[in-house]
Amino acid sequence: MQYLGEQNGRKTYWWEFSLENFHELPDKDWVAFAIEDGLPNYEMFDKFARVSISKGILEFKAFGELSEKLHDWFDETVVTLIVTENQPDVFVMTTWHDKESLTDAFWQCFYATALPDETINENVKIVCFHFDNSDKKSELKNYLDKFNNGWLPPLEE
Repeated sequence: MQYLGEQNGRKTYWWEFSLENFHELPDKDWVAFAIEDGLPNYEMFDKFARVSISKGILEFKAFGELSEKLHDWFDETVVTLIVTENQPDVFVMTTWHDKESLTDAFWQCFYATALPDETINENVKIVCFHFDNSDKKSELKNYLDKFNNGWLPPLEE
């Protein structure tokens, strides 16, 4: 993973989405920010969701035209784990962002998250990625720099 910067006490990273890279994901207290321009293979996504849950993901945020579908897929995995596989303690907040701009959805990783009460904000990591590994590192780093200088995304109308 590549460190992009920090905002509101949250370290932010770019991760290359791949089955071989799952070991790089944090072991606890992290938010996934998935940027999509198309759907990944369902089986690979299910594996990602399961590994993420086992590694202490707190929130899955999907951005893009098909982000609601990704949100639904993640929720399906959670339900399967709870109902079929008897893992009752699984809780992950999932959101989709198909109407907001990338900057607004990214900003929400730092200020509009639904995390458990016991979460220590300074320990939360943001892991950003794109399912086909399109390089968004520079764009997100630019937004982080702007956020750190007091800039806010424009309000959507």
